[in-house]
Parts: sequence; structure tokens; C-alpha cells
Amino acid sequence: MTGMVASTGGISGGSMIACCSHFIINLLPIAGVSGLAVFLIEYQTSFFTIGIISNIIGIGLILRHKQKMKKGVC
Repeated sequence: MTGMVASTGGISGGSMIACCSHFIINLLPIAGVSGLAVFLIEYQTSFFTIGIISNIIGIGLILRHKQKMKKGVC
């Protein structure tokens, strides 16, 4: 359970970085890292999709765990 939570949290965090990166992307070419800007723009939709899917899986796991706790089964 801990590994799954850590992985979904990591993916979600990466997706959040990709989401907020559109503000930074405008400054990256000035800083000399235009390759990173191209990468982030190219795969931004993929990051969003992976983040949404991992959040849905994480919510499902939390709800399942909550139901087990109500039944008294750990």
C-alpha cells in the first residue's frame, strides 16, 4: 500500500510540475534550456493524463481502505 501511495504521489507531483510549467516555459529559452521547454510542451498532455489516472487510482485505494476500516478488517 505504501509503495502504491508513493508512486501515485510521485506521478501526481510530476504532473503538477508539468501543469505549472507553462508559466516557466516562456522563460526557459532565455535561460538557455530551450530543449527542456520543447520536452515539457511536447509531453504536457501525457503528464496530465498520467496524473489524472494516478489520482483516480489513489482515490479508489483510499476509499477501499476506508471501507475495510469501517468493517474492522485491516
